[in-house]
Amino acid sequence: MPSKLNRIVLALGIAALASCGKDSKAPLLPVSQDSLQSLGKRLFFSTILDQNGRKSCASCHKPELGFSSKVSAHAGPNPKLPARNAPSLWHLSHKKQFNWDGGVPSLTQQVLVPLHPMGDFETPPQAAVDRWNKAHPHETPIDLATLCLALEAFQKSIQVPATPWDRYSKQAQEWTGNAKLAWQAFNQNGCASCHTPPSFTDGNFHNTGLPDFTGDEGRYRITGKPQDRYAFGTPSLRGLNLTKPYFHDGRSFALDSAVLMHYRGMHGRELSTESLAAIMEVLQSLFVDSTHQQSHIP
Repeated sequence: MPSKLNRIVLALGIAALASCGKDSKAPLLPVSQDSLQSLGKRLFFSTILDQNGRKSCASCHKPELGFSSKVSAHAGPNPKLPARNAPSLWHLSHKKQFNWDGGVPSLTQQVLVPLHPMGDFETPPQAAVDRWNKAHPHETPIDLATLCLALEAFQKSIQVPATPWDRYSKQAQEWTGNAKLAWQAFNQNGCASCHTPPSFTDGNFHNTGLPDFTGDEGRYRITGKPQDRYAFGTPSLRGLNLTKPYFHDGRSFALDSAVLMHYRGMHGRELSTESLAAIMEVLQSLFVDSTHQQSHIP
């Protein structure tokens, strides 16, 4: 069965969306997508939403780290929820389910996850809205729906920059030598089955066979289906040089070790040295420059 927090987030998300335009006295939404993105950017980097005024969304989703975190796993105030690595926020506009277990069905509702007395900000949603409005007395007040839609708009605007692979792929029919062998190894060893180009994720949930160190049962917490036990969302491989540590629990900081660990869990055998080198060549073609993210910082 879905966890209590997941049910609360769903209910709050539905209420927030329903409130949009319901009351003629409610604050008006910004008139353009650009206005929503601008407000969302300010909200994302603000510590006002946090009960203690110390944390912002960017505390765990740092632009210079591909909007992820170097901390292996973040443990929130709720001891009943598993500690997990903060996933990258790149390409969220293509996702249909959020969190490592897919427990939240929309990005509009996902932004409510930390806004809960037992969430990362330890602040009820309406209290966060009130804190924002009090801190900006000379601006048009916002409501909960505006907050959700603004944060959604900003996060959807975050895109991973072009990679060397994108340049290669336009001439895929002309690949030769090491590049061709590397791409063949990536496919023949099953990598592309889940990390499907061009997004390098299939958007699904899989049990990768990794040992369970934390008692986190993954998607099973949401669906209660035995086949979903220890299944987690497939992360994109784009920009993965910035998004370490890897896996839902951040168990590996070294990319080559993560590849070996993943292959062993999925296939029950070791990956050859030659295949590892070839796969690493493909992964390195998906690396990005961290300076690209500076434009997202206020």
